[in-house]
Amino acid sequence: MDTTHYPDDFWRGISNKDFIANGQVLPDAFQFDKDVREDGYREMSINWNDCEKALTIALNQKKENGKLQFKGGIANLKLSLVELILSDYIRQGQFSYERREVEGNPYHGNLLVSHTLDKKIRSLISNGLALAAGTNITYQLEGME
Repeated sequence: MDTTHYPDDFWRGISNKDFIANGQVLPDAFQFDKDVREDGYREMSINWNDCEKALTIALNQKKENGKLQFKGGIANLKLSLVELILSDYIRQGQFSYERREVEGNPYHGNLLVSHTLDKKIRSLISNGLALAAGTNITYQLEGME
């Protein structure tokens, strides 16, 4: 039995300002990695919202070149809403989530999708995540590069 604690919500970085339109997060902000893990899932990084520091770490995440990773900001998603919208995929084992700490980020986790799903179904899942995010965005401060 999985006894992992999951907070009520999580953060997803928005790497491009074009992934937001009219204050709404677009599905482009929710794309899964192309690589398939040993367990057959493709992942998408998130930060579990355990405390305020989880957002701070996400907002300050840098690329290898030293520039901010999430220029568009960070979307906040309620786990209960994601579970409701994607319940069929969860029940079928096609969508899941996990905690997976990385160095310097104890809040890191992943959204997971089965690698066997075709592009159209993955697109539906990305659309569901965008719907769950809605307009819940913490924007980067202007002038930060």
